[in-house]
Amino acid sequence: MNDERVESLGYSAILLGDIQACSETFGTELYRTNVQRLRHDVLNMKDGPNLRDIVEEYYSGPWNDGIKKELAEWKQRNPDLREELTIVQDEEEKIRDDHMIQLCDFIRQLLMDNGCIQNYYGGNR
Repeated sequence: MNDERVESLGYSAILLGDIQACSETFGTELYRTNVQRLRHDVLNMKDGPNLRDIVEEYYSGPWNDGIKKELAEWKQRNPDLREELTIVQDEEEKIRDDHMIQLCDFIRQLLMDNGCIQNYYGGNR
């Protein structure tokens, strides 16, 4: 892509780069970092939707609640391990890593629904 094309894309280019990084690192240790980078780059739009607020509300609410619920279920299935702080922390990190897919998908869909990356999948809308 030439510099002129990147300049014309502006904010979309940043978001598309973040999404591409997520796709390229899926299944690796870098995936979590790249999803967090995508999350960080989402902005509230001037005179438009507060996309960052929506992402942060999802992150602090349903997404985080899902992690807590899954960890509580794990503790219930593993009563002999639930007092082992290191093991519990390791399990929580694994669950958090697994839930990064949901966070990335939520952000991508939000961006597509609001026209920030409308051509990412080759559509004409």
